[in-house]
Amino acid sequence: MITAGIDVGSNTVRLLIAEVSNGRIIKRLCSKRGITRLGAGLNATGQLSQESMDKTIALLEEFAADLDEYNVDMAFPVATSAVREASNGKEFLERAKRAGIWLAAIPGSKEAEYTYLGIASNMQELPKSAIIYDIGGGSTEFIYVKDGRVVADVSVPIGVVKLADKYGFDKPTEADTHRRCMSYIHEQLCACDMITNFAQDNATELIGTAGSVTTIAAVELGMTAYDAERINKHILTRVNVEKQLAMLAPMTAEQRIALPGLEAGREDLMIAGILMVLVIMDIFGSYESGISDNGLREGLAVAAEQMK
Repeated sequence: MITAGIDVGSNTVRLLIAEVSNGRIIKRLCSKRGITRLGAGLNATGQLSQESMDKTIALLEEFAADLDEYNVDMAFPVATSAVREASNGKEFLERAKRAGIWLAAIPGSKEAEYTYLGIASNMQELPKSAIIYDIGGGSTEFIYVKDGRVVADVSVPIGVVKLADKYGFDKPTEADTHRRCMSYIHEQLCACDMITNFAQDNATELIGTAGSVTTIAAVELGMTAYDAERINKHILTRVNVEKQLAMLAPMTAEQRIALPGLEAGREDLMIAGILMVLVIMDIFGSYESGISDNGLREGLAVAAEQMK
């Protein structure tokens, strides 16, 4: 069956068209993404900007043409935290519908559920005990896996776009700003009782997904062409993540973009993503984290199989 998953996030919009069978992605037919920064400025205004909506709708129009070209049997397009939170979110959903994409604004709990579905579809064996974290632009999801099954999940309304807007990471940054940001992240995450409960399992391994962790890995590996297989095999260590922070912090946005593995549009988000990973490692008492290139859009493609 040919299905499609479309993930309209606060920073990036992703499309996957794939052949899916029995909950597994058999073949990827079309994979696209674009950074439209839909959630930019949302903290300050409470609304999606017209510029970011225009960019996102233009990309969705392209995706709609792709769905026709590949004769997709069932598509599952969703919008996440930016559209959930914006006062003009309904206006955006109407515009998306006119562009040919019938978006559903899903709650954070569903976002976590489908993210896990996407990650699990790429694993030969599920971890015995793990915390899967998905750092998005406007929210971060945590999924607690125990004995190969999901025990609980939670979504926290903090993400890299919000942090970049708040702390101004589009220019060289200093250690004091990093400390303040990390303190804020820690406070926001630990205010969630479920996360502090998750952290009590000392046997838990960390697995990160989505653009922040995959970009940290791509920069560390010096990738001139993105390679999902290498990303999936890579382990982020705290030492190397801290080294990357030290390298990126004094750079201008232009200098960061010039680095292999760092795509334009993430030059400020990288600092926020690194600080998020460091705090998550702190909370869970871990010095390393695995990575999954699969995530929400893959989970949506898999879930679409059951909707036909």
